[in-house]
Amino acid sequence: MLGIFKKKTFEDEFSALQADMVDICNEYSKGLADKIFIYAANEGMILAHHFYCINKKILDCHKLNDAGIKTQFDVSIDCQEQVLDVLNEDIQKIQALCEKHNKPVPKLMKLVYEPKTKKFTADYKYENQTTDDVSVFDNDDAWFEEEKAKLEHKEENMLGIFKKKTFEDEFSELQADMVDICNEYSCGVADKIFIYVAYEDLLFAMHFHIINNKILMPGKLNDSELDINFDVSKDCQKQVLDILNDDVKKIKSVCDKYNQPMPTEMRLTYEVRTKKFNAEYKYDPQFTDDMGVSDIANAWFEEEKAKLERREE
Repeated sequence: MLGIFKKKTFEDEFSALQADMVDICNEYSKGLADKIFIYAANEGMILAHHFYCINKKILDCHKLNDAGIKTQFDVSIDCQEQVLDVLNEDIQKIQALCEKHNKPVPKLMKLVYEPKTKKFTADYKYENQTTDDVSVFDNDDAWFEEEKAKLEHKEENMLGIFKKKTFEDEFSELQADMVDICNEYSCGVADKIFIYVAYEDLLFAMHFHIINNKILMPGKLNDSELDINFDVSKDCQKQVLDILNDDVKKIKSVCDKYNQPMPTEMRLTYEVRTKKFNAEYKYDPQFTDDMGVSDIANAWFEEEKAKLERREE
């Protein structure tokens, strides 16, 4: 357990610092960016830079008001410096964390986050990226231009891939909405959110949560022993289920629209702190005469409960 715990602690702290970097940039762009790009170099000097894709435009952090939308962004020097202070501090904390756990310190991190789908990707380099002819600023500028060219190329070729990408986008947006309502229900303090969806002869949705190292059904969140009074009233639970059921119906409509198979079962998990999302789909019938939909859902709950208890041991 000690070896596993040490590794998990490093990964959790590392992910939390990256999430903090994403959060400050998301706040800076008022949650309206399609994509957030964070360049973090730590090679003799620390350089942090952030830029964005908003309204199909790649924009440097001081150019957000060129997005062509009605929102007025605060791109003042003071606001930019506040964001850079947070990014620089997080980069320093990442270095200290790596050294504490005897892990290599990334010389370069390229972080990309899509707020709409909550998709996060990271590219790490552990060797020096600069040369006598190429500075850290040159590498940063090159990435900006690369992403700008990708977007322009994507727009030029959108007609050819529009159908596939639109299906994926609509499908992901609906799943994100399901996660959001469950995260709101648990006041954003859950370690992990589980959403079970069945769609065969009937539609069935269920969610449960890990909070404070306890796995809890929606009506039992106040057993988490946190100093929070969760609203687990029947009305609140019904509102959440109504949204989940509505999203499942919309997913079925999206699948029909694009001639894609509708999953008979979806198991969605979301780790709030690290923003890690995972989905498992099944397309064959899952019900039997001996195993109904609620049996399958409860079996998943018990399975995850057993996993948590083994981890605690």
